[in-house]
Amino acid sequence: MHHESLRRSSLVVLEALVKVDDAKVIGFFLKYDMITSFLNCMEFGGALSRTTATFIVHRILLNKDVLSHCDQAGRFLDILRRLELMINKLAKDGSLAEDTRKQLLKQIILCYHRLSENPSAYAKLRNRLPKELRDSSFTDILHVNFKGFTFTVRV
Repeated sequence: MHHESLRRSSLVVLEALVKVDDAKVIGFFLKYDMITSFLNCMEFGGALSRTTATFIVHRILLNKDVLSHCDQAGRFLDILRRLELMINKLAKDGSLAEDTRKQLLKQIILCYHRLSENPSAYAKLRNRLPKELRDSSFTDILHVNFKGFTFTVRV
């Protein structure tokens, strides 16, 4: 319990840093391989920590230089594996509040989307997209309301 509270507090501080969208922050995260720590939080943290860590990973992936860095470091497969594990957990864990499930799923999908913009990651992603994103596992929460328009996300 105490570890989770510390993890969550630390992630909130780091989340604030990535929201600033400063290349120096992203460079620091890459230099010290903090992506691995965020991936671990995504896999082992509580629901709020997983959501925050996934948000941070998505924000890091938005940086134009990160995708080539991940490709060189062989990080794509690790990111894809962790995202797949999270999808599997999310599909099995019905105890999460619906809002938490929506937020977490949204962040996971945004990560997949960003990775799909890189040709190398896309090639790997084509064969590793979890079946839960292709079948009806998440139809109850894959409805998006954007500026007054509601639509269903097709993955």
